[in-house]
Amino acid sequence: MSTWPRFEFPLCKFRGKNAFQVKKFLLDVLTKTILPSKSKVSVVFLKQLSSFLRLLAHEEFKTLLLPVMTKAMLRSPEIALSAVGSILASMFLNLSVYMSDQSKMFLTNLRSKEENTREDEIEGTLALGRQCSIQSRSSVLDLVAPFRTNTLSSAVPLIPSLSKVVDNAVKQSAQVAIVSEAVHAAACLVKIAGVDLATEQSLAELLTLVVDTEKCMFYQEKFLAGAGAAALQSLTSLITTLLISHVDKVGSTPTPMLRSLAICMMSSVSSVRRLAVKEVSKLSNTLGGAGIVTSLVGEVVTLLQTRQVVTDSQARGEAPPGGDLPASGDIP
Repeated sequence: MSTWPRFEFPLCKFRGKNAFQVKKFLLDVLTKTILPSKSKVSVVFLKQLSSFLRLLAHEEFKTLLLPVMTKAMLRSPEIALSAVGSILASMFLNLSVYMSDQSKMFLTNLRSKEENTREDEIEGTLALGRQCSIQSRSSVLDLVAPFRTNTLSSAVPLIPSLSKVVDNAVKQSAQVAIVSEAVHAAACLVKIAGVDLATEQSLAELLTLVVDTEKCMFYQEKFLAGAGAAALQSLTSLITTLLISHVDKVGSTPTPMLRSLAICMMSSVSSVRRLAVKEVSKLSNTLGGAGIVTSLVGEVVTLLQTRQVVTDSQARGEAPPGGDLPASGDIP
């Protein structure tokens, strides 16, 4: 790893033309020296640029920084990933619009033979996720989709980072935004756990948490009332995966779990309703699934006695900036 000079630029001390010149200089350092570097750049050095990175505008990121980052990751991911992750972690911009393309690029490196590269990829993906809206963070579920039994080694590196997200929510269970992040992570983890017995055993603590319907934060009224559409979709995936792949751990009376699933089925957002119906249909085709679905219908009936189904609305905080809200569509 190269040794880089220690310097820091508190841009708040600069004004007008001076601030512009300093900003241009630092952009040149990033795009012409750091990102194209043929050796790993010290993360400590990159953190010194955090005050500058927080001042970047969307246009500067999109036109000047993003193309160089992308090229560097394609050329030498084992070198560029740690720098890209550190840069993303320091920014104040909402990067949701870049989530799809960038997460796909990160994903390819989960299959790297180098452990350090896989770790850098995970840190970079999490950094990108933190700079996105809660709704966009659910894209982490896309990381799990390609994983099957024959690619378990690609999924395993995600476990520590995803587990940290869940652990953080356990400590701050009253914070709906933090719990929303955790339900995305938990939905990924229970899918990974279902692939292999050894992996399932390594996730025993997580499974114990998510089947404890009295204590788990995902089934509590405060979270269910405040969760956005993306979080409810992940909750649907979490519950149905537990009922299909880990039903032996769920217990005989998973009423809070079924009530949560019923709430997802009655969501005012069509995408949540459709996913819930689709997942429940899979559940009905499993051994013992008919009985579970019967109990679920009972929960739906109970909810209908106390609440009204409202359609064509979008969850708080998830409406796109500007323009009209998209139509919800037909029920469900």
